[in-house]
Amino acid sequence: MGLLQEDSKDPYYGFEAAGCNTGILGLVKTADSGNNAATLLHESMHGLFYSYPKLREATLDYWNGSLSAEERHAFETYLSDLGYDAGNETLVVNEFLAYMTTERSLFGSQKNAPKSNPSKKSGSKKASGSEDLRLLQRVQEEFNSSISSFIPNPKPSLASLKCVFDD
Repeated sequence: MGLLQEDSKDPYYGFEAAGCNTGILGLVKTADSGNNAATLLHESMHGLFYSYPKLREATLDYWNGSLSAEERHAFETYLSDLGYDAGNETLVVNEFLAYMTTERSLFGSQKNAPKSNPSKKSGSKKASGSEDLRLLQRVQEEFNSSISSFIPNPKPSLASLKCVFDD
């Protein structure tokens, strides 16, 4: 038995240490401190996805109940273009939470936004097509309006960098 044991009772399992759900967030530090902060904020949303069942359930409910097939497809295509396995629903929903709550420029919804979060691939593409772009912008606004009450307090932030739902 090691310090960390995989907790496979839950399909959205993490690791268990000393009887508590535990996670580790990792990122590669770059010379751009703004990108480091944006990436850490994005990664912190992954931590919340696994640590707060109500947030995870609300995100899953939104994904399965509020989005149209076209909206889900647009986001899956976006992820696929970034190199993610868009066939893995857990991954897709987890990334949906992280990107929709922290991304300020890939969807083009914020003027004068900080640099986009390069947490997956540098040189990543914007959502393909202006229709998909507008669709993802609208989804982001609607999702953040509905999910913010499920984000635990204090809300994640780093210096002046905040999540989209705090605007």
